[in-house]
Amino acid sequence: MEDKRKFRRDFVSINKEHRFNCGEVATIVKEERPNVTIKINEKSYILPYRDFIVVTKTLDSFEQT
Repeated sequence: MEDKRKFRRDFVSINKEHRFNCGEVATIVKEERPNVTIKINEKSYILPYRDFIVVTKTLDSFEQT
């Protein structure tokens, strides 16, 4: 099963290249510090691990996307 997280609030990355809206679902492709590689709508992004964890919440196992 894929590890997915949902953004809790609107997020703009530190370098302001990426913006994610509250409710978008991110699939974790590779999770390692200091960065995490995620995929949203079939596009991959690399974000600072700490920022990603702070602004997301894990999906309940009953929730399907």
